[in-house]
Amino acid sequence: NFLSYARGEVQIFTEFMCTAGDCLKRGEREGQWVGVVKSIIEEYDFIGVTERMDESLVALALILGLDLGDVLYFPSKRRGGFDDGMHNDKCHYIVPPYVSPGMEQFFSSDEWTRNMMVGDFELYGAAQRSLDATIERLGKDVFAEHLAKYRVLMARVAEVCASRAIFPCTAGGERISKTNCYLWDLGCGYPCLDKVSDGLI
Repeated sequence: NFLSYARGEVQIFTEFMCTAGDCLKRGEREGQWVGVVKSIIEEYDFIGVTERMDESLVALALILGLDLGDVLYFPSKRRGGFDDGMHNDKCHYIVPPYVSPGMEQFFSSDEWTRNMMVGDFELYGAAQRSLDATIERLGKDVFAEHLAKYRVLMARVAEVCASRAIFPCTAGGERISKTNCYLWDLGCGYPCLDKVSDGLI
């Protein structure tokens, strides 16, 4: 079952976490992960947050001096859809997530939050704080203005590009060879994104 799988897999990947010569055994207290998380954050020039994708991409665009049109995207691998069809040249259905009451209880338990996933939560929190600090340095008013413009563009993408993006797998799960993706199911619908960026549609 899922609990056995989670306990086994997390034990494999978090038995030891070594960064810059420091190894921490799984289950050690949160405070002992601070050095490890700090070294990870310092290793990267930029870390985005999936749950704050718009903010992350706008911040990245401002840092790099990019046009907002350069960071438009059309999502792939959405729940209830299909993958890129690369495994065995077949389309595989992406099952919508389901969390049972037992799993909810497990995910709120000390075993999960303070033992198995403590390092992940510390890193996630650090990435959130780093993004907030980046927004502060860019200027909240400037950032808010660009974020509003970006969301207008993304709303336009959702409106006009859904029917124009050609993915490797159809809505019915049929594999097709002619797409408008950069690679596999990456960057699908880019001709439409370019036109939205240029204000042509």
